[in-house]
Amino acid sequence: MMPDLFELGIDGTLQLARCLSASALDPTSSITFGLSGPSTSFYSCLCDELLSQDPGSFESVIADTVSHFTKSLSKCDTVLDGGGGSIEGGIDGGGMVIVSGLKELCSHKKAAACLTRVPSFLLPAEGSEKSKERVTPPVPTLPPGASAQQQRFFRMVQAMSAGRSGYLRRSGPALEKDTLLGLVLRIGLPMENPAVSSSFQNAASRTMKDVKQGIEGMRRQLRIYQDKCNELVRALVTAGADARGQVSTQLQPLICSYRISFCIESMMFKSQWYARLVIFFIFR
Repeated sequence: MMPDLFELGIDGTLQLARCLSASALDPTSSITFGLSGPSTSFYSCLCDELLSQDPGSFESVIADTVSHFTKSLSKCDTVLDGGGGSIEGGIDGGGMVIVSGLKELCSHKKAAACLTRVPSFLLPAEGSEKSKERVTPPVPTLPPGASAQQQRFFRMVQAMSAGRSGYLRRSGPALEKDTLLGLVLRIGLPMENPAVSSSFQNAASRTMKDVKQGIEGMRRQLRIYQDKCNELVRALVTAGADARGQVSTQLQPLICSYRISFCIESMMFKSQWYARLVIFFIFR
């Protein structure tokens, strides 16, 4: 889209990402809802029109839209987090809203296939030069105007960070942090996260009923999020043989890197979907 002709379309892909996320919250104003079926929705007609005019632009639009989803997902660690609406190019709402938006994007099969071809969907190929690159966590920098105590603290943090080895671009941590499905499936209710553990503060001074209600509330949120993950993966694997093959390829490093016991542990403590998908592709 030409920015000089359509000034409001400069951030068109971000607007599309936000509309897709909002579609899951309010079906009556959803751009993926069609009176005569999904194929008659505004979103479906938009995808068909872009495909008929310029397939390359269609791929670019979907890739840019997905980048906004991944940027916001990277800010979510639990199903209780609010998402990346506060960052530039972010989407309001938590992981549940973001994953719902991705599922709505995949309601058009061609768009779902495009999503599986974005660079962030797969790890680098085994044996490639990129797979041997090492990602090192950034070392914190000293803020301007810091006090002497703050300077000593930052120098201590920098010294501790200097020995961190990071991780390879083709590894378990990279699968979880740098791929689309990894960002989606890692979200759960890890007890070591402050957002989760803070819900159990002063438990001794609360009634058993109050504590149980809090636990049940988190379980319901986790269950709903898992259902959204199920819908997203189903949309991908039913989008065609190419998309299904990409999903299978994305899971192969997981099958090779982790034991089933780790997956069962993930089913208990994290989002559960790594384990279920691995077991599905092993025994299908």
